[in-house]
Amino acid sequence: MLKITKKECESSCEYILPDYLGDIRKVLSVSASATPAGNFVSDGEVHISGIVNYNILYSDAENKLSSIETTSDFDVKAPLDEGFVDTNTDTRVANFGVRVNGPRKITVKSQLKSDIYSEYPDTVEYSGDAFAKAEDLQTLTTVINSENMLFGTLKEREYAEEAEEVAAPADSIEIITSSGLVRIIETIPVDGGVEVKGELIVTAIITTDGGEPFAIKKTVPFDETVSIEGGNENMQPSADAYLTSLTVNAVDRGEGSVITVNAISDFTAKMAYNSEVSIIKDAYLKNAKTEEFYSDYSYKELVK
Repeated sequence: MLKITKKECESSCEYILPDYLGDIRKVLSVSASATPAGNFVSDGEVHISGIVNYNILYSDAENKLSSIETTSDFDVKAPLDEGFVDTNTDTRVANFGVRVNGPRKITVKSQLKSDIYSEYPDTVEYSGDAFAKAEDLQTLTTVINSENMLFGTLKEREYAEEAEEVAAPADSIEIITSSGLVRIIETIPVDGGVEVKGELIVTAIITTDGGEPFAIKKTVPFDETVSIEGGNENMQPSADAYLTSLTVNAVDRGEGSVITVNAISDFTAKMAYNSEVSIIKDAYLKNAKTEEFYSDYSYKELVK
């Protein structure tokens, strides 16, 4: 039996620009993404923690583009019912914003939503005073389908790719900002897990010798399998992926340079399936114990 609990939390931090960056004149773009550090169960609760990654692109007083990268922590707790078998979580940024508090100070804030999936055994119990005293209980049962879920995780899949050649030495190239996302195109159920197909898309804004900035883009296809014990091709799969690390560098090569991309991505997957559960629709007692008693009384005693 699957139970889904939804939780919300906020995450925020302040950031003061280092000395080598110019004052903020105008914020051009902001992106935010949640990177879970993990979840663990303790004292009947599931604890979810991680960071929110912010990437801020701005122009300074000299109209030069600069980028800021900072993080804020988040922590979510949710109670678990007794007897749970397994649990899995999914946390995402629902909304975010940035406030410029001065030429060198900003505040970032985000709202996060978490879905906690908890798996419990497919059991149905009946209880109550009448059932407790039953000697001959008659029941009417029916069979229903109950949704169940299997969970799996594949962590730290690393990609190292060459993106684009640039006709300039590496020491003259500045990576102003970079960002990436993982796009899942297809999920396929297989025995023992989920096959996940998609592409990693990385973009970067660079400049050479302080000239006009320009953008490059690199798309890296992937085909990964997330292992899930007990999974098979008859189950319904779903998957998610997010970047935990992204680095874009310029490397000298001959008379020019090449822009390289190094990224680490985490994959999570779930497999849903139905199982039959017998439930009680109605019940009645043919015999039952009783603690009631009967005694004689007279009319005169009642009206005396």
